[in-house]
Amino acid sequence: MNPTILVLEDEALVRKAVLHYLRAAGYHVLSASDREGALAWSERHAGPIDLVLADLSLSRGTTGPEVVQQIRSVRPEISVLYMSAYPPAMLARRGFDVASDGTLEKPFSKETLLTRIALELNKTRPTEPA
Repeated sequence: MNPTILVLEDEALVRKAVLHYLRAAGYHVLSASDREGALAWSERHAGPIDLVLADLSLSRGTTGPEVVQQIRSVRPEISVLYMSAYPPAMLARRGFDVASDGTLEKPFSKETLLTRIALELNKTRPTEPA
């Protein structure tokens, strides 16, 4: 079964492009533009959600990490990859405690997105014995 990714992005054009890239690559994708939508998916989706791809800064003062914390109260095993238009140094100055390898800097290419998604998913999947 293909991995399921929950995309949390409030900018419609970015969300649309990301959804297109992920679906074309064969992922099962859930889409949310805000906290409420993301929480609804996390509570109601019957199958696993393998990864949340979340924007760090969302509209109405919400942050991706705040939403992810709430999602992890329901799905503690979920992997996370954040995306942001800000470079890691600026994120640190703005108070985000996110490792630079855990943030995908916008704008990004389709190839960069798919590579980072694959890396994050491989971190959490057990390797098959040889």
